[in-house]
Amino acid sequence: MRIFLVDDDEIIRKGMRKIIEKSNLGYTVVGEAADGEIALQEIESCGKIDLLITDISMPIMDGLELIKHIREKDTVVKIIVLSGFDNFSYVRSAFVDGAVDYLLKPINKGDFLALLQKISQSIEEESVEESYRKESKSLLVANTLNKLFHMSVKDRSEELINIQKIGLQLNGYYFVMITRVDNYYKQKIDHMEYAGKLERILNCLELKFENHTTYQALQYIHKVEIRSLVFSAQPLDEIVISKTFYSALSDIEEDEATYTMGVSRVYSGIDAISTAYLEAAEAADTRFYLGRSHRIEYHEIQNKCIDMNYEVEANAALLVHYIELCDYPNAKHVIHQVFLDLSYLKPSKFKRYIEEIIEILILRVKDFEAAILCYDHEYKFYIEHIDTYNELRSYMKSIIQNAIEYIMQERSKRSKKRFQIAKKYIEDHYMEPVTLNDVADHVELNASYFSNLFKTELGVNFSDYLLDTRMNMAKKLLLNPNIKVYEIGRMVGYEDAVSFGRAFKKKIGMSPKEYRNTVY
Repeated sequence: MRIFLVDDDEIIRKGMRKIIEKSNLGYTVVGEAADGEIALQEIESCGKIDLLITDISMPIMDGLELIKHIREKDTVVKIIVLSGFDNFSYVRSAFVDGAVDYLLKPINKGDFLALLQKISQSIEEESVEESYRKESKSLLVANTLNKLFHMSVKDRSEELINIQKIGLQLNGYYFVMITRVDNYYKQKIDHMEYAGKLERILNCLELKFENHTTYQALQYIHKVEIRSLVFSAQPLDEIVISKTFYSALSDIEEDEATYTMGVSRVYSGIDAISTAYLEAAEAADTRFYLGRSHRIEYHEIQNKCIDMNYEVEANAALLVHYIELCDYPNAKHVIHQVFLDLSYLKPSKFKRYIEEIIEILILRVKDFEAAILCYDHEYKFYIEHIDTYNELRSYMKSIIQNAIEYIMQERSKRSKKRFQIAKKYIEDHYMEPVTLNDVADHVELNASYFSNLFKTELGVNFSDYLLDTRMNMAKKLLLNPNIKVYEIGRMVGYEDAVSFGRAFKKKIGMSPKEYRNTVY
């Protein structure tokens, strides 16, 4: 509690200051004066005070006159008057003029501190009540305006009572402003911290509106933007007014923050309020093409963005194809084409098509969803909030590039595992008439794809690998003289000795019998 002391008796002033400072109650004496005239000057310079303690009888300007001057400027500050028994009629006058309590001289320390605590508690309670009142009104403003902006004309009749409660007058002129903080999607702060930032911006705008008597404004925070409805009984100049408020944003102490403001045209009558809101939103959305840090008037961008339907299937199918092939250069070319096709489409619709393409890729490309979750599980948030066309295109390219890298890594892991399974299958079945199709089916791959992958991974084609496996086993078996050559042929997958002998000689350079003779 900030306290100012006024008394022509210096001993009394110093005594009160000493009691206050030694009380350890957290109260602060911010100034003192010997008469009312000096007190008025000092109070102007020391800022907000919570409690004024003043004597009634003083030279130059007495306590009663001081209270009247104070009350003309501040109806909230608490006032205690000091008086002797013979000045009680003056005390009554002080109460009429706005004093809240009094103390008799000489001052009793216990009574003085008890009264200070009582006043302090009263200030705290009133502060809480005021906070609740403001919060209640803010909520009513937000709910009422939000409904007016989005409801059809026939539904608005039930909002008329709330319109009166919040002091909104729509029988004159009005326009809508929407203010957004640029680069919201890049700010790695939690929702509560960001809400605090928006509150500071809202307070700045409200302070600007308080200084004007020709027009009024109602404002509220909705998600990541501030919506303002400016209204007046007189015609409004939305360009001049919005420029004033946009320039005020530069006074907000936020690190390198920039802002975008969308401004509607001026309208009259409740029927057009949704139109005004949509115009402001469309103007703010145009940041997507114009870039950050702009105040955008609807009449400047009217009909500049088109509204069309776009068939994403063809380009989405191409992206699926190139991602499956892990061909990033061609996939990037498709992305560029999509962004050219969608140029100057309304930003909200533009972003919906981009999200639709990603959802198709998630459905059709194996591992694409896992890649998204690995690199960026908040892609919907980023697509919705990214500021500009170029940033969204770069973001889309990064999603595809990261997905391709992830898919290649996963395929490499799976290929190694598959080839371990394939080699084991060949080792277990080489004595049978095993084919490429048999092994491809076993590892759940297309035969043609498996054949190419087999050659790439192992450096030999499937038939040569199978032949090597059979011949290596045949050489081991030929070391046993008790097993006949034709039996060995059947044991390594050949139906007759002739086929076995031909294959063995082609691979080893001699017949099975000649090989056996060389080892004995």
